[in-house]
Amino acid sequence: MSEKVFISHSNKDFEIARKFKEQFEMYNFTCYIFEFDKKPGEDVTQKIQAALDGANQLIVLITPDGGASSYVQQEIGYAEAKEIEVIPLVQDGVKDDHLGMLKGREYITLDPANVDKTASEILNFLLHKSKVKSDKKVEELNNQLQESKIKSAEITEKWKNRMMLGSLILGILALLGND
Repeated sequence: MSEKVFISHSNKDFEIARKFKEQFEMYNFTCYIFEFDKKPGEDVTQKIQAALDGANQLIVLITPDGGASSYVQQEIGYAEAKEIEVIPLVQDGVKDDHLGMLKGREYITLDPANVDKTASEILNFLLHKSKVKSDKKVEELNNQLQESKIKSAEITEKWKNRMMLGSLILGILALLGND
């Protein structure tokens, strides 16, 4: 599976993000967490944008700290602008004003004390979605194969007809040449 997930979080929620990363990587998801990409002297904004550009999904941890983080809110805005799927994980009790652009969206409840349960919900969602994409791709490839077989049969039939016509012409010329 080549799904790439960017996990957006407050640095105060790093341990929660790290646990999600561990869970996702067991299912072959590639996860980006800023703290694992330390490159002193590199432009942070460019690095985050590049990581988001390579992501299929942005999983955002909306905790009291995450919702208040300007970086988290900017990552959401950037992902939205780039049409990257945003999957919000919202901790119970988070104020509406911490949701920012995500206010009114469906979300998965984040239980920081039970990351495994929340990770399981997200993985079920992502794996199902990936299977649907895969099934559609298989169907698309089967359709292309069928179209290719039909075209191949049509071309074969045309060549057979041309060969028969050529043989007929050669036969007529041979008969005319014998006279």
